[in-house]
Amino acid sequence: MLFAVRTIHEEKGESVMSVFFSPREVIWGTDVLGELSVRLRGFRKAAIIIGASGSVVQNGSLERLCGTLQLCGMSYVVIDGIRADPTYKQVCEKARILTETRPDCLIALGGGSVIDAAKVMRLRHLYPDADLYTLVNPQTFPTAAVERPLPLIAIPTTSGTGSEITGGAVITDDETMTKLSISNPAIIPELAVVDASFAASMPRALAANTGMDALTHAIEAYLSIASSPMTDPLALQSSAALLRAICSAVDGNAEAREQMHLYQAMAALAFGSAGLGVVHGIAHAMGARFHIPHGRCNAILLPYALEYNAKKVPGRIAALARAAGICAEDERQLCSAYIEKIRAACQKLGIPATLQAEGIDWKELQSSLGTMFTFAQRDACTYCNPRQVSLEDFTGLITCAYYGNAVTF
Repeated sequence: MLFAVRTIHEEKGESVMSVFFSPREVIWGTDVLGELSVRLRGFRKAAIIIGASGSVVQNGSLERLCGTLQLCGMSYVVIDGIRADPTYKQVCEKARILTETRPDCLIALGGGSVIDAAKVMRLRHLYPDADLYTLVNPQTFPTAAVERPLPLIAIPTTSGTGSEITGGAVITDDETMTKLSISNPAIIPELAVVDASFAASMPRALAANTGMDALTHAIEAYLSIASSPMTDPLALQSSAALLRAICSAVDGNAEAREQMHLYQAMAALAFGSAGLGVVHGIAHAMGARFHIPHGRCNAILLPYALEYNAKKVPGRIAALARAAGICAEDERQLCSAYIEKIRAACQKLGIPATLQAEGIDWKELQSSLGTMFTFAQRDACTYCNPRQVSLEDFTGLITCAYYGNAVTF
């Protein structure tokens, strides 16, 4: 069960209908895991999905969750080994464990890859005949009712992906090694536990990457062609709060880390209904090809995409700048100052300003442009970008991001 609100608003003199989706319930705060006990009444057995790194074991997060389940009188099975950028083959293998162990709820404890994998594991368990491309295509996504639905609870341990809030999942195709996006409200978790204490021990680099991912979510949701009066306040407020908190959060400031964890969820509430843009469309294609951490790739591309989109929506970017506390005489100055503020934040976080500085080989990148463009065009994120992206624009944008040139087209 999910929460959905349909609104009708005026846009350019026409009535436009928007749909706002979210989990049925979001528990938001610090040290709020105890609230889970009330929500677990009636359940007997949980399958806990965790990553391959073992971080949730080392930092005590898994022990805390298991203790809560024991207090509820529940048994559990732990399904571990979910790798970063999980493949469909791996997810299918893990889904077989659900068939063997027969839990009555799933709990994903981890970052975006773990939560995405749990979403697709549930789909594969409920619809065992569905292949990856059936799930990716909205026209063929399974809709048949199932006798024994499997509620999903998501507990994020990183501050950025927003997967605990949204109906999206990114899975790698084993044959092409490309990232594919499944986007459907049916895979939104029933409950999200956004507890900042679970993200307190993030390593610096991970905090920087996921924090910039969250900031990109907020910005692209606000610029999206599918934005609405329901998503705009969430996107504006979270973009300002994240830009304000991210550098201190990465440096270990506890209050800033708490803010970053909470506001990344607000950004997810925005983009879960408004969609994203060309930054994510490119990052999905490029991340799979060159194995760049997703948030880091977003951070490198974001200033160039803002320069590109400023030609179409300068007023929207100026509004983001004002929300961030920037004062300037006109929209052009506001846009420029905002982009420079983001570049300055990336520099403080140790994120390179160009793809070249990230270590990508130009010839290899150039030979991949056609394939990456094809996959970026198929990505729902690119569709929501305020400017329609042609192959020429795509190539120009990548070239500017590689060499550090200003985007003037």
